[in-house]
Amino acid sequence: MARYLTLASTFPRWKDDVEPGFIWDLVKHLKENNNDDEHFILAPHAPRAKKYEEWEDIKIIRFPYWVPKRWQILCYNGGILPNLRKHRFKAVLQLFTFVLMETLVALYITLKHRIDIIHAHWIIPQGLVARFVSFLTRRPYLVSAHGGDIFSLDKGVKRALGIMALSEKTLITANSVSTTTQIQKVLNWKKAIPLIPMGIELSRFKPQKKSEAWRSKFPEGSVLVGNIGRQVPKKGLDNLVYAFQEIVKEHPNSHLILGGDGPENKNLRKLVETLALPNVHFLGLIPAKELPVVMASLDIFVLPSVRLASGDTEGLGVVLIEAMASKVPVIGSNVGGITDLIQSNKTGLLFEPGSSSSLVKAIDLLILDEKLRSSLAEAGYNLVLEVYGYETIATNLLQVTKSFLSTEST
Repeated sequence: MARYLTLASTFPRWKDDVEPGFIWDLVKHLKENNNDDEHFILAPHAPRAKKYEEWEDIKIIRFPYWVPKRWQILCYNGGILPNLRKHRFKAVLQLFTFVLMETLVALYITLKHRIDIIHAHWIIPQGLVARFVSFLTRRPYLVSAHGGDIFSLDKGVKRALGIMALSEKTLITANSVSTTTQIQKVLNWKKAIPLIPMGIELSRFKPQKKSEAWRSKFPEGSVLVGNIGRQVPKKGLDNLVYAFQEIVKEHPNSHLILGGDGPENKNLRKLVETLALPNVHFLGLIPAKELPVVMASLDIFVLPSVRLASGDTEGLGVVLIEAMASKVPVIGSNVGGITDLIQSNKTGLLFEPGSSSSLVKAIDLLILDEKLRSSLAEAGYNLVLEVYGYETIATNLLQVTKSFLSTEST
């Protein structure tokens, strides 16, 4: 039996929350792989969320990091990096108290419950917290890089903090080949980096969730082109809106579906209004139970991510995995970890990031070629079944972790 402490800054605030649940899904499957193991998850507190609860015998602790708690703005609703840009000074202040409180609570849990290994998701800040707690308690720690935490660490203080988060004995995993390359380049990491992507619940996202009742909200014969997810700058959604301006001229029966929310939502709505675009639908935050239905009911899914000036870009693109599992053909920009998922003209179509004309060609091709849509959807679906189900991912991570613990104990 082993005791695990997972550190995360993105985690559902309650069941069926709209916040991404990939950390929960991963830990749940780790527990299912070995029911004797004990798991603790430490995540930031949020208004209306419980400080402590148990889900399926997994202990969840949420630490407050500001007073009063209702003023906590650093996490959720887009994530730490977008909130730092949005709230600036106030968010920077909370970053210091966030790290302090997470460290103190993680140290307490590690000592009280005799944790065997600390698993930090994201190099900064969780990696820094894990290293400090590991130093004080002599417990080994594992860091999982998700892309956004390494693509923006290419220089200055941020790079120094990234290097500080890792020790010679650290095990670090990456969610994509692109993330792996960046870790090696920026942090000068020489040791092996196991490739452990995030994935999805295969029982949740499936083609059978397609709903004609949901599609009936749109005129008969409509082609639904969509994106669902966090509306933040690196997603490049303005480029999708510009591309749709041309698409709807050629295909008046096409509709653009934008699900989710975030700091870019107002800008996107204003852009649609300025361009006087018809057939654009903002769905807002989609409840977790409804998301698989909406995803499977699309005809084409687009992830138009870009690389920001800070270096931040798409680490993998879990929403692409969800679409592929739903047998929806996908289009993605040729950037970051998206290329792990999309083999051009096989499992999807790639286009040049930031190029509206390139994206228009890709969307137009799929609208016109139903046979190509079907073949891409089938190949993408098979890839997800083989590689990106959490049963597979949890098994691989467990093997890597056990090997690491065995090495540390010798």
